[in-house]
Order: sequence, then C-alpha cells, then structure tokens
Amino acid sequence: MTMWRISFTLLIVLCSVIGGMLFWQWHVYSDYDQPKNELEKAEQELTVESKGNQLIITQRIEGLKSGKEYRISFPEAITSWSCEKADGEICESVDENPSSFVAENHSLILRYQIELKETNAFLLNDWMGQLPDVEIAHSTIKVVDSARREGSWVAGFPLKGFNKLELIDYYVFAGEGARGSLYWQSEPLTKIMDQNGLQFFAQENKDKQDYPFESLKQIPNLSGISVIFTSHFQETNGIGLMVANPDIKNELLERKIVYNYFLGKAPTLPIEERWLIDALTSLFLAQQSNVPKGNELISELNSVLAKEEIVNFLNAVIREDSITPEKLDELIETIKEKHTHFFTLNKNEDTKLVPLYFNDARKVVLQEKIQEDIEVLLVNDEKLLPFIDTMSALGFEAKALADQEMILLNKGNNNYRFYISQNIFLYNEADFGLLENPLQMINGTVYIKVHLLPEIFKANIEETENEIKISLDF
Repeated sequence: MTMWRISFTLLIVLCSVIGGMLFWQWHVYSDYDQPKNELEKAEQELTVESKGNQLIITQRIEGLKSGKEYRISFPEAITSWSCEKADGEICESVDENPSSFVAENHSLILRYQIELKETNAFLLNDWMGQLPDVEIAHSTIKVVDSARREGSWVAGFPLKGFNKLELIDYYVFAGEGARGSLYWQSEPLTKIMDQNGLQFFAQENKDKQDYPFESLKQIPNLSGISVIFTSHFQETNGIGLMVANPDIKNELLERKIVYNYFLGKAPTLPIEERWLIDALTSLFLAQQSNVPKGNELISELNSVLAKEEIVNFLNAVIREDSITPEKLDELIETIKEKHTHFFTLNKNEDTKLVPLYFNDARKVVLQEKIQEDIEVLLVNDEKLLPFIDTMSALGFEAKALADQEMILLNKGNNNYRFYISQNIFLYNEADFGLLENPLQMINGTVYIKVHLLPEIFKANIEETENEIKISLDF
C-alpha cells in the first residue's frame, strides 16, 4: 500500500512537471508567434468648439490598454495641452516624462486650444495630438460652432451630418485613418455632389456637373477626399481635402485629386522628397511631370520595366496605406525579385538621378570573409562590384587619384594601374589591353565587371545559391 502511495505521488508530481513544461512551451511559442512590429490599434473622437478667437478641442482616444503608459506628441504650434481623466483629474504618469500618461478605462482624454488670427478663412493640417506607438484606425470630428456660424466647415474626413440649431451649428465628419485637415471660410459652402468616393463642396454660384474621370475608377480605395471649390483661399492640398479654384479645368482637377490621393499616403514626407508624389501622379496619369527630375525618373522606369510591370507597380502603390522611398523600393523588388535602392538614392529632388539598378541578394565573400557592406550591382544582367572596396578586401592597397581618372593597386610585388575611361591597364609597368572597359562609374563610385576578375587578377569565383565567393591565390 505504501509503495502504491509513493508511485501515485510520483505520478502526480511528474504530471505537474510535464504540464508546467507544456504550458511554458506554449507561452513562449505564443509570445514568439505574435507579430513584433504591429502597432496597437485604437479610435479617436475630437470635439472642436469654436468660441471667440479660439478653437477648444477635446480629443478622446479609445481602445487603449488600461494601466498602460502612452507617449503623447503634439505639433510645435500647440504649446499648452493637458491629459485628463473622465472626472477632470490630471492623468497619472509612472515616470518623469511629462509627455507620457497612463490610460484609464481604455482611454486617454487630451484637451488643448488653438488661437486663430485669420478672419476670412483658415486651413489646419497638423493640429491633432498623436500617440506614436498607436495606430488610429478611425477618426470622428465633431464641430460645435457658436462663433463662426456665417461660414462653413469642411474636414479631411467625409461629412456625415450637419445640423443648424438655434444657438450652434453642429457638424460630424468621420472616416478611416488618424489625420485629417480642418478648413473654415466665412462664406457658406454647400455639398454639391458625391462622386467616385469624393465629396465636392462649393459656394452657391457654382454649377453642379459630373466629373468623368476614368482614371479615378482605377483607384478602388479612393474615398474620403473633400474637394472645396472656392476663391476665398489659395489652391492647396491638405490631408484628406484640397482647395481648388471654382474655374479649374477638368484635366487639372483630375491631376490635383490624384496628387492629393498619393500625398495622403505620405503626409509627413519632407518637402525635398515631395517631388516623388508629383512623379507618381504623372506616371499614373501618363502625363508630363511638373518636375524635371520627375520626367527623368519616369523615363528610367519605362526603360527598365515592362508596361505590365509598371501597371503592377502602380497597383501595389495604390494598395499600400502609406508609402516612403524605401517602401517604393520594396514594391519594385517584389515585382523584379531583385533588390534595389532606386527611390531611396533618388529621394532628394536636388540630386542627380541615379539610374535604376538592382542588387544581387547573395552575400559577397572575399578571401573567406563575408562583406556586409559590399553588394553586387546588376546592370543589364552584368554583375558589378565596387572596385576600391573589393580590391581592398582582397588584400590590395587601393587608391584613386584626385581626378578619379586613375586607380592604383599594390599588393606585394603586384602593381596595377587602371584608367577609368580606357580598355587598358598596366601590370608592373607592362601594358595590357582588353576587349572592353573593365570599369564603370556609377553614382560617383567606380565598379568593376565581375566576369573580368579572373582574366585580370586570376581570381577564383564560386557562385552558390546564397553566396558569391571570390579569392586570390597571391
């Protein structure tokens, strides 16, 4: 009987240990299986009260984790703000950071004011509080106006309702996303139509008409853009809205709508990179770009990519919620199944256009050492390596002369002299000729054709699925 009890006790202990191990494994796997970079999602509601020369704003962000601390950021123009609980008390903070607060009841409530100087019209683009670590999936803006009732409000989200009451005007705008502009003008506006997911607003003297933009039918997720026809504000693009002259031609209006659509995918793009939006617009509409570099970029894409690949690229851009130069490179890479830095290298408008090249994804191994900073460039199916970096990794002392027209290599008793623009090189002061120039200047860097390395340096080249290995015997 005693032995049975001991055996039973051991069995219970063993089962507990095994169960604990299984739970631990499941817990570890569950943590591992969760996407690491996926942002927490929430929704927000902003109430904008128009009083005197101020907008008094209450921003409630819902769907947060109670007890969790969140970083909060505001645009520079808003210098004073507070985080409050539902009872009006100041939000709690667990550290000394004055811009991070703990969510209560799954929400944060932010209060702030915006001073207004304009009397006839204004447009606010960057005016909301942000939670950098949270993705706002849906926004609602409620405008309660008691001070500017003679005019009209439009937001960068679709108008859902409007009520003109005895003492206030009440607007509701709502839609997907975190950011939307806010516009007001002293002259009343009327919503004249909804078309292709767009809302058109105009003053009463604007004739209603259809806008047969066939290109917009190619954008299935085009929605939420408000087009304002007015002469009371300069033509401009906001976030989710645009201001246009009442007499604008249809072709130009179509271009501005497409531009605004692509800009909505990159609202924080630096000004020196905004030309990419114009280039995408021109590529989509098959029109000339307003930027000289944009026309060069389009020409380069058309010369390297097939028409079907251009269409696939544009469709991929349309499917993306947000775009950056790096993301555009990724979309090209998916189509071509090759790496490229085309948009990243060309993102600044003031730099010379770098041609569309691709990079071999395989690791470069020189003299048995993996070279993390050296990539093989693919140009018309020709493999190229950065000459000086490659030869240095192969044991040479490599030096380019100041004029970049001559490169000297030294390794023991082996001395080479190369001329960038010629098919000859010197080896230990003896002239050697080649049928082609082994060197090529690309974006200020001298490259050498990989297939000529064995002929010139008696290099050993071994290519595998994952690596390109090059070595010298001397």
